[in-house]
Amino acid sequence: MTHIATGAEDDFSDSIAQKVIDIVVERAHADRTEVTPEARLFDLTDSLGVTEIVMDLEDEFEGSMPDEAVGTIQTVGQLIDYVRTHFPAPRPKDATGP
Repeated sequence: MTHIATGAEDDFSDSIAQKVIDIVVERAHADRTEVTPEARLFDLTDSLGVTEIVMDLEDEFEGSMPDEAVGTIQTVGQLIDYVRTHFPAPRPKDATGP
């Protein structure tokens, strides 16, 4: 099933999901086909890997994820939902500098 974005919010959400998936794939050293919304984080990586994923997400989205929240997130989909609802909107990266 293909999701077709119908508005700016959908585009934004899709970009968040893709960035979260990119970080999980990189940190978990997982095949992209394994990283689905239903995939359990601890099936993809260990606790150190999850910590690195959280740190990368905090850096990327300039937000913070308390330990209590990390402990409740079990799947990639839950992680994406948490980032969508608790982290500020990502700002475009300024490639030109000051």
